[in-house]
Amino acid sequence: MLDDGIKTRNDALIGDETGTAPVGDEEFDAFDEALRPPPPVTGFERVLARAMKRRDFLSGAVSMGTAAFVLGAGGFVPRARAGAVTFDFAAVPANTLDTVTVPKGFSWRVLVAWGDPLWAAGTTFDPESRGTPQSQAMAFGDNNDGMELFEHRGRTVLCVNNEYVNKPIIFGNRESGLPENADDVRKGKAGHGISVVEIAQTEGRWGIVKDSPYNRRITADTPMNITGPARGHDLLKTAADPSGTTSLGTWNNCANGRTPWGTYLTCEENFNGYFSSSDEAYEPSAELSRYGVKNKDW
Repeated sequence: MLDDGIKTRNDALIGDETGTAPVGDEEFDAFDEALRPPPPVTGFERVLARAMKRRDFLSGAVSMGTAAFVLGAGGFVPRARAGAVTFDFAAVPANTLDTVTVPKGFSWRVLVAWGDPLWAAGTTFDPESRGTPQSQAMAFGDNNDGMELFEHRGRTVLCVNNEYVNKPIIFGNRESGLPENADDVRKGKAGHGISVVEIAQTEGRWGIVKDSPYNRRITADTPMNITGPARGHDLLKTAADPSGTTSLGTWNNCANGRTPWGTYLTCEENFNGYFSSSDEAYEPSAELSRYGVKNKDW
């Protein structure tokens, strides 16, 4: 979205429909494909093809069996009717305007933007410094991706993936457009992860609820508790955590979903592009290579 004439903020939008302005992943995908070209056909695609053939066979067999049962019982199979699809709004013409275009009679506005503090103790976004590690840790993250809206005990909670940070923007206070010191790195890490924020209507307008007990930032530095059958497994034990029960942080959160039991599922991608080595002769292990980790990062 536009901020004082410069694209500096990545916003979550709300109106009659809720969504985000699209953010491309070309930089990540091009990096991965250049260093590790994908095979023409993946193993998953072969499994999927077999599953689809089996499903088609089973669905056909079930349909035939059901029809035979109904007809054999003296019943009938009604003719299916295709209902007309209608919309209560006019189509939006294609355009290249740098804004969100909605049908006549609809409106939109920003609900929460990158750098907006989620707690009263946070700092109002500063377009000159682009924030600090401390302010970003208490503020909405960068680059929205998957998101989900939850109703919980009469409250509305929005969970948003903050997939990555736009380096030339978040580090726009640096001539290089890149992190130049440890604080810059910490700020970038705090811009990743997940933003959880309660929203509510006040006089008909949606907005964030500062200091809500549901507000939360999960970043690249947030400790994670490992649960399930893998907890404590030898393959999860590291020098940092010999118990194999915790990990540190999440980033590149892209896909998402709501689980059947009402929790938020977030999935990482492209994390391999965050690792590299200054030693040109270094050869990543088989385990690292399997995940696409190379000597160079994106």
